[in-house]
Amino acid sequence: MKGKVYACMIIGTDGDIAGYTIRHLLAEGTDKILIDLVPVEDNTADVVYDLQRHFPNQIKVFPSDSVSIWGSRRITRLANLALEDGAEIVLPCD
Repeated sequence: MKGKVYACMIIGTDGDIAGYTIRHLLAEGTDKILIDLVPVEDNTADVVYDLQRHFPNQIKVFPSDSVSIWGSRRITRLANLALEDGAEIVLPCD
């Protein structure tokens, strides 16, 4: 029996691959995906929020107010949230 698996992602200007990656993680059995969504001007937010509407219990989006590159802090924040929510395995998918 596997433990609860969470993926943690920082998504910026990745609209072209974000949807594919998120769907793949879900298809592989990831229980939840926590996303730090960087403010961008392409279609990335639309893709991410559309998937969140289709998988509301599995995708949690945390809109970021900054485009600064503090990836390690951002992923650590998401990982801590995942652990608080009961994750047993945390996959950083950046």
